[in-house]
Amino acid sequence: MTAQLPTPPPLPGVTWRPPQKDDAAVIAILQDTCFETDGGYREVESEILTRWESDACNTETDVLIGMDSAGAVIASTWSIVPTVAETKWRAFNYDYVHPDYRTTETLEFVLAWWETRCRQRFATRSDGLDQWLCRDAYDWQSDKIAFLEAHGYRPVRYFDELLRDLAVSIDDHPLPGGLQVRTVESVAFDETRVVHNQAFSDHWGSQPYSERGWAVYDSEFVLKGASFVVYDDGVPVAYLLAAAFPHDFEDRGHSEAWI
Repeated sequence: MTAQLPTPPPLPGVTWRPPQKDDAAVIAILQDTCFETDGGYREVESEILTRWESDACNTETDVLIGMDSAGAVIASTWSIVPTVAETKWRAFNYDYVHPDYRTTETLEFVLAWWETRCRQRFATRSDGLDQWLCRDAYDWQSDKIAFLEAHGYRPVRYFDELLRDLAVSIDDHPLPGGLQVRTVESVAFDETRVVHNQAFSDHWGSQPYSERGWAVYDSEFVLKGASFVVYDDGVPVAYLLAAAFPHDFEDRGHSEAWI
């Protein structure tokens, strides 16, 4: 029997419902507020709106927001389950709870709702693949890490940010003969997905992207003139995507691009 979604805690003036596209702006305000407490990165309204285009999340059934009587979003949780898997199913999240509402009751409800909705979605898969609930935290978020560990989560993977000062000269590394380089703006964006799925096929935990799932990366923030696909006799064999998020520059203290 599939578990039922938990009942929201009784918060005065707060109602819980799926979000609409018109809510993206106030969701961005919630995330900005959380950023001021938690650090990390900001996300602007246009980035949040791309979630409505993803095949990994149906906003009518897989997302929940809490909104107060003034129209401010005090919490949001997103069940993100990609539609393609070869070795395991993975569920991801976008969870934000306003610092003023971070009681144990509210935090546990948001986690339980996300976990239950992910398990409901996993239950529709009958291929026998492993199923993982994946959460993330920055290493300085000791309270969040302790909360997740108290609920059975364990750290299994770490990410590092590798920075390069562009004031330092870059050596030239010509490609072998016979290979051609084209900018992403001159080719079909899906060519990058084709290469990605092949290149990451043996990468720890990675699963292939669907065409629709990858398309959300084709955003206004991609530097298409500085992003490339390499071809061997017309077959895409390598790619590089660069993106810049100007809304992070002031917080970071410098301009930057992600590769």
